[in-house]
Amino acid sequence: MDFIQTNSFATIISSKENKPIATHLPLQIRKMKDEYYLTVHFAYGNPQWKAYKSKNQVLVIFQGPHSYVSSSWYSHGNVPT
Repeated sequence: MDFIQTNSFATIISSKENKPIATHLPLQIRKMKDEYYLTVHFAYGNPQWKAYKSKNQVLVIFQGPHSYVSSSWYSHGNVPT
């Protein structure tokens, strides 16, 4: 629970017409009675929210701290990113 609260940005993966679909969104974890629930807000235009409505299973991946290192930070060119 602490990990999710600290690293709330996640990748949500489901399927639509047997094809994978993924969205990166912040989630919250909430406790109701003795159970934990993840809550998220999808934009209405994002078709992935329909996976929740139809009670299909989804995969949620939380990652730890991360950042981006631009190739422009290097003094020489041709740096893979």
